Amino acid sequence: MPRRSPPPPPPLPLVAGLGLVVLVSLGLAVVLFEQLYADRIYPGVAVASPIARTELGGLTREQAAQTLITQYDRYLKSPMTLRYGAREWQVAPRDLGARVDADQAVNDAYGVARSLPLVTRLRAQANVLSGGTTLPPPRLALDDGKLTAYLATLAKDVERPTATAEISLRGDGSVVLLPSQTGAKLNQAATARAIKSALASYSTVPVEVVVDDVPPALAEADLADLKRQAEKVLAQPLILEATVDGQTKRWTLDRPALAELVQIRPVSTSPPRYELGIDDERIRAQVEKIAPEIERAPKNARFALENGQLRVIRDSEEGRRLEVTASIDRIHAALLRDERHVQLTWQPVRAEFASEDIAKLQFPDLIEKASTVYGGTLPERMFNVELATQRVNGVVVGPGDSFSFNDEVGEVSYRSGYKKGYGISQDGDDVVTIPSEGGGICQVATTVFQSVFWAGYPIVERNWHLYWIPRYGAPPRGLKGLDATIDQVYDKDYKLLYAVDLRWRNNTEAPVLLVAQADGKNVTVQLWGRKPDWQVKVADPKIDKIVKADTRNVHQTDPTLPPGAEIMVEHAEDGFQSTIVRTILRDGKIFDEQRFVSTYRPSRNVFLDGPGKPAGPASRIEDHPATPVPATTGGPTSVITPLPTPDSPRPPATKPPAAVTPKPTPSPTGRG
Repeated sequence: MPRRSPPPPPPLPLVAGLGLVVLVSLGLAVVLFEQLYADRIYPGVAVASPIARTELGGLTREQAAQTLITQYDRYLKSPMTLRYGAREWQVAPRDLGARVDADQAVNDAYGVARSLPLVTRLRAQANVLSGGTTLPPPRLALDDGKLTAYLATLAKDVERPTATAEISLRGDGSVVLLPSQTGAKLNQAATARAIKSALASYSTVPVEVVVDDVPPALAEADLADLKRQAEKVLAQPLILEATVDGQTKRWTLDRPALAELVQIRPVSTSPPRYELGIDDERIRAQVEKIAPEIERAPKNARFALENGQLRVIRDSEEGRRLEVTASIDRIHAALLRDERHVQLTWQPVRAEFASEDIAKLQFPDLIEKASTVYGGTLPERMFNVELATQRVNGVVVGPGDSFSFNDEVGEVSYRSGYKKGYGISQDGDDVVTIPSEGGGICQVATTVFQSVFWAGYPIVERNWHLYWIPRYGAPPRGLKGLDATIDQVYDKDYKLLYAVDLRWRNNTEAPVLLVAQADGKNVTVQLWGRKPDWQVKVADPKIDKIVKADTRNVHQTDPTLPPGAEIMVEHAEDGFQSTIVRTILRDGKIFDEQRFVSTYRPSRNVFLDGPGKPAGPASRIEDHPATPVPATTGGPTSVITPLPTPDSPRPPATKPPAAVTPKPTPSPTGRG
């Protein structure tokens, strides 16, 4: 078959016309499109996020912004979850100050395929129209102040304090280790970054709260060695030993006692550190408790002065003194070395005036002398006076030392050799005379007092009788109001409660020898040594506040007397107040002055009757040996030493309390 020939092409003017029409139409379409979307976002433009896709094509800027705000406001209202371990917290992004920054997103959407060269813009517009364009979601802006405030509140729920391990020692000796605790602290910066990152991506996944561990400065392991060391020190009792008079004495410090000596003490706070320490002051307290069982005061020798020659009448005795500082050091070292036995040591203490000192002692001058009459009283009373005289005879009072009558006379009791005398006791408002151990020894104290008074030595403690005893005012050394009383008062278990003493001090540089003698009639006390370079001036006693005595006879029953016996133990004397001023002059100038004020109650004629009728004339005791304590309520109160049987056991009297001033005070009791 023959081929056909193609039709001939159109004429050139027709083709050119058709192309021009197309171009014009296209141009008109572009112009019309640009005019239509001049203030609108091109079709196909959308904003997408994990929570929503929002088509913005065809919307004005205002419409697009409102659409985005409305769309993402639901996200801002919905709570986001914060998580730490098993704990969770819910908080809306809006409460953290989050808001949608729609303006930037709208500007980005409106700018799609705009502001480009014509051909490029047309091509971009064509692509948007054909395939669309998706933009990122709008940015969320945060109020950092609100976020910080929320995290500060969250920290209170999340954080826990760090606890440092501690070690302590209980009173029972147990060592306690308190555990440590790792702390927790909210990492606010890291948590804020995590929250911002989640909000930036509109994430709905829980946000992990960042919490940092805070390790303790001191853990249990750091104290383990110290705990073992303390337990080792306290594991076994500590035995203290001392050899005394050939015998070994032992004292045991048990676990609670050791716990008082051991300390676990901090030595640093940054970082914290502890150490095991030994409290030497508490060791000292323990040693000082033991010391009285080891120590013994030395006893001076007693000397008799006969025709100017000294003779030892009682040998001196060496004392003992515990080496306290050395003992503390030994106990301290033993505890740290885990030793269980410590040997305590003591040193001998030489007597101030030992027997062998007799050759170098000199007492050339008779400083003073006083005498009082004791003859003619009851035989038992005379015996007590003579025994007390014997027991204070030969005492040497060194320079600066004090003399205590109670210390030198010793325990006044049946056990120590005294016999029954009589004393005064207060029963409510009444005063009664009752049996008293050692009644009469106050006469010895009075005689010592008078000799010391006239010699001019300072009187440290002196107490007067309840009633005035005329025999003590006899010249040449007696004055009205110049007496002294002493006593030792025990409870029912024979424990010394208190003592009334006579004390004076040797304020010179030479020793003083006290020589006391009783010859059946008079008690005489002499003071020998070097006569002081002072003069003693004493004014006559000032007597006032006189109270007349009741002279009627008073009878009291004494079952200890033989049947029918009658003894006069008190006779009527007026009461009064005596004031005696003693002035010490040296080179014509006053060196010292003491005022002695004594107040005496009026006494009565008191008779003690044995069972049954009186058998004959009464014996008379011209003595008032005791001053009662102030009246108390609740029944009779005896202030006289309890009256055991002569063979009743009794501890020796302890040293009476020292007076702090030489002010004279009324005696609470006495031995007459």
